[in-house]
Amino acid sequence: RLEQQRDFWKAEFAAEVNVLELPTDYARPSERSHRGSGKSVLLDKTVTDKLKSAGESSGATMFMTVLSIFNILLSKLSNQEDITIGTPVAGRDHADLEGIIGMFVNTLVLRNYP
Repeated sequence: RLEQQRDFWKAEFAAEVNVLELPTDYARPSERSHRGSGKSVLLDKTVTDKLKSAGESSGATMFMTVLSIFNILLSKLSNQEDITIGTPVAGRDHADLEGIIGMFVNTLVLRNYP
């Protein structure tokens, strides 16, 4: 079973992953920096309920619904059809790790074609 899963993911990422080309509002600095920023958005209950309803009608969770919207947004902004997003997943699924203190997080890469 592990071989089948490995073969699936190797095939999924056999083609080169494209760099997401998003429009910028200013020129990139000449010196690379890894500083970033964030933006919080608060949705009111009506919008949240509509998103939940839309997802549930398709058998999707709220995460899946919002991820789909985010994929479509990135596709529209970049004019690209191959969108790759990394999402954190819990990394404590082995019994030997239960008693160990620390943060165990892995990133799962999701390749989408909206």
